[in-house]
Amino acid sequence: LFQTFVCMVKSVTLSSHYLGSLVNDVLTASELDLHDCIWYEVAMAEQAEPLYESSLDPPAELDLDAESTPGKDSEVAPQIKDQTRWKFSRLCATIAERLVAVYEGANTQCAEAVSELLKEHGNKNAISSPLNLHGNQMSMKSNRIDDGILIALFTACQGCYLSGKICFAYNNITDEGAVFVAEILRDPTDLLELDFTFNSIRLPGAAALYEALKVNSSLRTLRMGHNEIGDDGGLLLAQLLQISDTLVSIDVDCTNLEFDGLRIILIAMKSNVAVEYINLGRPVLTLHDGPATLPKHIQGMMESTKKLKCLRLPQWQLSDFDLQQMLRGMVLNTTLVHLDLTGNKIGPDGAQHLAEYLSQNVSLRTLNLDSNRLQDEGAQILSNTLMYHNSTIRWLNIQWNNIKRLGLCAVAKAIRNSASLTHIYVWGNHFDPVSSEAFTVVVSGAIRRISDGGAIDVGTDVVDGVTQITHVKRDLDQGPYPHKYYVV
Repeated sequence: LFQTFVCMVKSVTLSSHYLGSLVNDVLTASELDLHDCIWYEVAMAEQAEPLYESSLDPPAELDLDAESTPGKDSEVAPQIKDQTRWKFSRLCATIAERLVAVYEGANTQCAEAVSELLKEHGNKNAISSPLNLHGNQMSMKSNRIDDGILIALFTACQGCYLSGKICFAYNNITDEGAVFVAEILRDPTDLLELDFTFNSIRLPGAAALYEALKVNSSLRTLRMGHNEIGDDGGLLLAQLLQISDTLVSIDVDCTNLEFDGLRIILIAMKSNVAVEYINLGRPVLTLHDGPATLPKHIQGMMESTKKLKCLRLPQWQLSDFDLQQMLRGMVLNTTLVHLDLTGNKIGPDGAQHLAEYLSQNVSLRTLNLDSNRLQDEGAQILSNTLMYHNSTIRWLNIQWNNIKRLGLCAVAKAIRNSASLTHIYVWGNHFDPVSSEAFTVVVSGAIRRISDGGAIDVGTDVVDGVTQITHVKRDLDQGPYPHKYYVV
């Protein structure tokens, strides 16, 4: 089946978009999960030579006379996988060699580091994994990717069908590199995800990317967080959201969005039919901008949107009254699964509004209230709700909320009696010996919801006969919460 398909591709001229659908059909028939591969070869009719040269020996040829049909128990399907992985490894090695040959800049150490990462990616046969080129890796910290390396990389990929997920976070990419990538996106590709967080992209680069996505039909995730794009970038993003029906996840956290940009994005989201994840964190808001009117727009968005599953609003200066307005719209929403309200001004009254919302809601699974103002009263209200009126919340973060003995004891009781809580984060509050003793049962492993696949970020230890709380470092990505990456 695989060889027949290759012969057909070599004999005819196909558009890359149509070729992508054919590849998926063939791989599905062979029960191969290769849709997320980073690159795979486009066999062109005019090319007599392969796209790559390699000293690697190919695996055994397929036995086309085999009577078995490719499937889970077939001997043919593993051979197809071996050949596909071998081709993928050769292709990554060839692109790595091309990159070093094409690059003409002074940052040769970075080019060589990226080349090694490409070869390693191919040797691992990481077909369905993202190509991770983020600048915080040990091999990249002193030689981060700049525009020249980025352009050389995409130039080295010419003749290959670009697909999958690529991470360029924590590098030195500027508008020049972003504009170049935007031109790539205008052509048919199966590129699913691009991550440009923590770079030096400003408005011109972001504008080029947003404009290209208006005609791109493949990209599903774009991460632009921590780039100084500004409020005008919000207006351009809103235009994209009104048109795009393929972009599923958008991250513009800490991009200097202001009141006008946020307002028009929220209005555009009312008519969007595709976005499932949006991160609008850390905007630049002042009292003069009238941030109190933004919760009304959030209310309208939540009443209208039909797809949104994850909403992240960290550091929005939201008060208890603001939260009450937002929740009026969320009550009517049945799709929201993740809600992030980190670093706001939510106190006991806000906890009461949340309790009323959670008593009616059946879809929300994760709630992040890190660094708010719940105090004992708010913690008691939420704990009572989680014990008796809600059975869906699985992930709860109430770190750094000025909660003391009464509130922490109530939380410990809620963890013991809740039907759903599996991941709980409480570090940063005021533990004393009594509240520490209350958490002894919780952290002992006696609660199977916590011990079997769950997580809690504190432990207990006895010092001089007194139970003391200890911090157990946990990855906040554990469990159902999409802290960094949202899988769609």
